[in-house]
Amino acid sequence: MNPQNRKNVFELFGFDFMIDEDLRVWLIEVNTNPYLGTPSAHMRNLMPELIDDMLALVVDPILEPKLRPRADKENGFNLLYRKESEEGPAFNKRRPYTLDLCYPVPELKPLIGKVPNDHLKRLRKQQFNQQKTREAASFVEKVNSKSSPSKEISTARGGQTINTTLENDPE
Repeated sequence: MNPQNRKNVFELFGFDFMIDEDLRVWLIEVNTNPYLGTPSAHMRNLMPELIDDMLALVVDPILEPKLRPRADKENGFNLLYRKESEEGPAFNKRRPYTLDLCYPVPELKPLIGKVPNDHLKRLRKQQFNQQKTREAASFVEKVNSKSSPSKEISTARGGQTINTTLENDPE
């Protein structure tokens, strides 16, 4: 986000995310203009710490701070996952991705993401019948638009019967 490649430039992004029951983080969206308001007591404590941490990451390497905060400063977050590093061993509080999650209705679990065959058959038949009904209506319209002696036409298509009376058009 720095097209001129200026030095000592930073931008704060807002990441909206969800954490599921397995403590997996799901990114929802990224905002270039995040809301920094404090609508709750938790946010009133969190926002100053967030700004302080951001400035420590961005400004402290360039301008040495007069006071050094403690390196082991608590930030109120719980560790969910960490790869092995010099900070410590690997840590994972989540269940593995391959674990089959519990579904509240066991009988429906095999159907997740699938449409039953009989439902597909009914849907196809319904679409077929609707198409045939439209074709029959179109046919009756064509017949009505032509001049012909007065007579009744009955058309049965797709399980529906369309009756119409044709009359001579006086010319």
